[in-house]
Amino acid sequence: RVGVFAWKETATLLGENIAASLSPFEPADVLDELETTSVAGFARAEVWLADAWMLAAGARVSRDETEARERSAGLPPIAAERAETTGTFDATAAWEWRAGSRTGFRFAVGSRPGGFDTGVPEVAGAPAQLRDHGDERALHYEWFAENALWNERVTFDLRLFWTDYERYLLCLDSGFGHRCSNGGGALARGVEMGVRVRPAAGALVQLTATRLDAELDDHRAVDRSQPRFIPGTTVQNPLFGVQIDLDGRPLLRAPRWQVGALARWELDASWIGAPWLGALTPSVDVLYQSRTAHRVFDPDRLQRPTLLVGSSLRWSSASRRWHVIAFVQNWLDHDKIALVHATSSQ
Repeated sequence: RVGVFAWKETATLLGENIAASLSPFEPADVLDELETTSVAGFARAEVWLADAWMLAAGARVSRDETEARERSAGLPPIAAERAETTGTFDATAAWEWRAGSRTGFRFAVGSRPGGFDTGVPEVAGAPAQLRDHGDERALHYEWFAENALWNERVTFDLRLFWTDYERYLLCLDSGFGHRCSNGGGALARGVEMGVRVRPAAGALVQLTATRLDAELDDHRAVDRSQPRFIPGTTVQNPLFGVQIDLDGRPLLRAPRWQVGALARWELDASWIGAPWLGALTPSVDVLYQSRTAHRVFDPDRLQRPTLLVGSSLRWSSASRRWHVIAFVQNWLDHDKIALVHATSSQ
């Protein structure tokens, strides 16, 4: 399989500053408009060895360009751009012991650049958010199992995963603007369990539960909000703050628990005697996420839980070659999305 896709999005946000808007990790406090253009290409191949063994490999490269335009009362407009190219490669080996039931391993590696590509060269005294940083890399390991029962009407899923981030990019408020570094790493590991039920032709009900443990690994940073003296002394701290060992601190906005549900039903027009009309597939999905940390230096200060409800309606032609989808991603929790953007600094 080979494919290319592109999309363009324009968003008007409230409560962020322009440098934070260009950061993938740290929204902060003023705002502007964001225009994002994304183009990606992917390729994937599968090879079956005998009847039970399958090997697969895939790759994807994407290019994302974001332009931020800030307009504040009494100040001239500000504009900045950020562009990045990311790439991933994955390989899978699986053994299928009967129809719909299989187990296997998956490995993936990906990288993304750091920094803020504003076109402004780094000079002495330049704001930290205009400086460039090294790339971020991730290695992902996964074991999965699927067990289909009762003529594949019920399928149980189990997945164990471990993701190791090298040079994880972390952006903190230094008191003089956002300062980013990626000298340390991060770990994300967990387990996902699920069940899929097909009660009738074209109908699907799916339930999933995920337990995630995501934390910083071998990271140190300076907390600028702390006194500028070495604790217990009158000696001034040359780093203008207190060195904090962030090893084991939770990753920002990474829910420890996540529960999801999905229901959809494909309604073929043949039941009304008009198969040439194709089919309509309504669906509803619900996602609950537990409270998450949003301040590195205060990991006990948590955001409230998230409840997202989405829906979609898809039309498929009779040949299944053409599809049109209309969807709403978030019916209920607009205030939570705004709260995350408005309060997530440090």
